[in-house]
Amino acid sequence: MLASLLVHTTRSSQKLQPWKNTYLQTPSERQPSTDEIKRTLRSAVQAFSRVFMIIDAIDERRTSNSCRQAFLQHIFDLRAQCGINVFSTSGYTQDVTDRFKTQEAEIVEIRARDDDLKMFLRDQIAPFHRKLLKENSGLIEAKIIEVVDGMFPFIRLLFQSIEHKTSPQQLKAALEDLSGEKEVYLTAYKSIMDRIQAQHLESSRLSYHVLEWVVCAQRPLAILELQHALVIISKISARPEVDHDLAIF
Repeated sequence: MLASLLVHTTRSSQKLQPWKNTYLQTPSERQPSTDEIKRTLRSAVQAFSRVFMIIDAIDERRTSNSCRQAFLQHIFDLRAQCGINVFSTSGYTQDVTDRFKTQEAEIVEIRARDDDLKMFLRDQIAPFHRKLLKENSGLIEAKIIEVVDGMFPFIRLLFQSIEHKTSPQQLKAALEDLSGEKEVYLTAYKSIMDRIQAQHLESSRLSYHVLEWVVCAQRPLAILELQHALVIISKISARPEVDHDLAIF
């Protein structure tokens, strides 16, 4: 991520173009070290009178080996040494929030407005030529908006949990189940698990295997690694339970 920041910063700096050409654009015998990237990024920042860094979804940065903490520390060091302006977005993650608070950063909570959520739900309902959903659209909107409490990413998951109900009784019961949960995360995850369990046996079993590898892996897996893992586990065991003899990456 530091290298990416360096690339963007040096685009307008002729002074640092030779270094950029050497390490970031043409093949070389070695990759620049982290310290080299840090030093050059600091030099690049100092070449401008004002610098604004925009970092999106900092909470999605890897936490293994303290990568996220180290990255944030370097950004804060740049801010202290060079006076850069930093704008970052993040889901609510306590350690990220705490780190920015130590820098006396202004923290603004961004929440979806109810009108925007209603518009999204209406767009979801519109393609369904089903009388049940259209007649109960007001109830669907009210219940789901109440549960998501301004957190937009969950609205699609919750709608998926009720979109295929076939009777008013089923629909209303499903909506009551949603509104009965105090934690929207729990509601969303429960909805996902319900859909997994409703699948065909083999599809459900595959979904559980995917979850096992994603949750138990010691580091994030690439898609190709996950595919290889699923092939291995399918050859070792046809059971949906975790095979404790497997070595997890």
